[in-house]
Amino acid sequence: MSKENIKISKPEVKTYWILWDSELQENIEAQGFVNTDQTFEILYTDNLITYIDEDEWLEVLFKNNINPYY
Repeated sequence: MSKENIKISKPEVKTYWILWDSELQENIEAQGFVNTDQTFEILYTDNLITYIDEDEWLEVLFKNNINPYY
């Protein structure tokens, strides 16, 4: 049985996300955020982590040498 897509639709607060290459979280494949008026959908994966704290999200990105605002 296949799993359904992951969908974040019009969250109550801006929601940040990171897509890792595997459950080991060694490499970030993609990252972004969903505003309260937006919808984000991705094929089901165990490797998507969401955050509501921008500083926590940024800390993970900076530790992996990624600046999302550059």
